[in-house]
Amino acid sequence: LRRERRSSVAGEVEYAFRHLLVRDVAYGQIPRGVRADKHRVAARWIESLGRPEDHAEMLAHHYLSALELSRAAGQPTADIAEGARDALREAGDRASSLNSFGAAVRFYDEALAVGSFDHADRADVRFRRAKALHLAAGEERDEALEEARKALLEVGDFERAAEADALLAEVWWHRGNRDRSRDHLDRAHALVEELPPSAGKAHVLSQVSRY
Repeated sequence: LRRERRSSVAGEVEYAFRHLLVRDVAYGQIPRGVRADKHRVAARWIESLGRPEDHAEMLAHHYLSALELSRAAGQPTADIAEGARDALREAGDRASSLNSFGAAVRFYDEALAVGSFDHADRADVRFRRAKALHLAAGEERDEALEEARKALLEVGDFERAAEADALLAEVWWHRGNRDRSRDHLDRAHALVEELPPSAGKAHVLSQVSRY
């Protein structure tokens, strides 16, 4: 190990392994249950630093590692499942904000796999995933958007459902199916017509006028 001259966290002493192989061997020798506890502690320490947007991916890594190791060791996971879920969603949002849409889709997939969302939150994450998949030009983007739209309608989120329709209109426009694109635009317009002013409504109406 070596002590770093400059720490990445102000006021803290930082050490690093001189070689990645030594680090990996040392990590691999820690029993899984103990390793899970260390990831828990690391995640909670990172949360205490503030600036969650800067640490989203690192926090997600530690929570997900703690969750997987705890399951493998037969330990209870209720205390970290919620933290893992929220950290993965935040990491997905962070990746999306940086236009790293493929990474965002993976984070959202992992967040959904952790489970324990209520219906509204699950619909929200499914929409975020579908939007990232659309922006990444994923092959299944139309199916993902349709599923997200259905889930959003079921929880009464008409604004987001309209946004999903507007994205589907774009999908079918680029595929040369103007009639199907128009159907989605009409559905989107109908969903937001009676809603109060909002950023989502403005986006949908701008898409309708654009096409």
